[in-house]
Amino acid sequence: GFAISAWAYQHFVQSNQLREKIDKLLKDLTIRNYRDLELVSEDIRDAVIRKPVPEDLAGAIYQAFDTLSAATGKTGFALRSSAIGEDTSFSFAGQYLSFLNVRRDDLLDHYRQILASKFTPSAIYYLLSHSISDLDLGMGVACLEMVEAAVSGVVYTLDPVNPGGAALVVNAIFGLGSYLVDGTLTPDVYHLSRAEGKIVYQSISSKPIQLKLSAEGGVVQAPVSPEMQGQSSLTPANLALLREYALKVEKHFGCPQDIEWAMDQAAKLFLVQTRPLNLTQSRATVIIPAQYDSRLIMEGGIAICSGVGSGPVFHLVSIEDLDRVPKGAVLVAASPSPYLVMVMDRIQALVTRVGGSTSHLATLARELGVPTVVGLS
Repeated sequence: GFAISAWAYQHFVQSNQLREKIDKLLKDLTIRNYRDLELVSEDIRDAVIRKPVPEDLAGAIYQAFDTLSAATGKTGFALRSSAIGEDTSFSFAGQYLSFLNVRRDDLLDHYRQILASKFTPSAIYYLLSHSISDLDLGMGVACLEMVEAAVSGVVYTLDPVNPGGAALVVNAIFGLGSYLVDGTLTPDVYHLSRAEGKIVYQSISSKPIQLKLSAEGGVVQAPVSPEMQGQSSLTPANLALLREYALKVEKHFGCPQDIEWAMDQAAKLFLVQTRPLNLTQSRATVIIPAQYDSRLIMEGGIAICSGVGSGPVFHLVSIEDLDRVPKGAVLVAASPSPYLVMVMDRIQALVTRVGGSTSHLATLARELGVPTVVGLS
């Protein structure tokens, strides 16, 4: 692959005289109002998408793309966002766009859309709520060879909810991994002994759909056959290979890791991203008050951030309702969208119908310390 640097982003902004407009819109913004966020976001993103990529930068991008295409014999590649500061003290998990199976004709359009994704409503909220300046976060972009994945997922080299344990956590789905990290599907879950590789726990979910590469470029949703939907997405041999390489990566970086991976049709393993794993801080044991020891409404699901939260239940029907979420609520949502970061500083707990412990929202929940249970379908 190749990288389009964060300096290229600054060159794009300066060449198109966007700095003053971006700074003014962000300075006057009230981040607590979702509608204001949405309007400012639309204004900035529209300005970025409509501007041309400077000729010298466009020529360099096309040259690098053509060289990569000739070397690999492939025509579609992944364009992945990589902002300065991302995955450091602040994760920015799920806040920026990436595109899969991008063809040459769509290269510059998708590049501009990734730059513009610095200014989605949730990305702006995350940026400003952490008192981070946009000037500090130039947007880099990685152009990488695609893996035609039969199975994809994430492996945590420690269980973030129980970091004192001795298990790796593997989540997996059929097809490309986007439907796992964005919370569309509840994945298969496996806990593996770090020392021996033995499966100490597993939960196999129904996986009715998958994301696949399209022959025309981009991706397409496809059904999983009825006989495959409830089957394990990984074999013991697949899991053993994942454990072996996950522990090697952890040893190399010297700390627990959050690793995105994919396996092709021949079960060849590709590690496509790794970052330090955000572990849950240990908490004091809480005795649940007697008044809450009442009728059980629902049980099960996956705890992705431990803790206790209580308050009035608010059912989120659409993103447009985020302004209506009251302070101190227990938020109930259909899926763990990263957009929920905009209300996570004012809710007591979060419950979603689908999702797994390795989604982008799971990373944000642990980062912000919000008690969260997902996969309660």
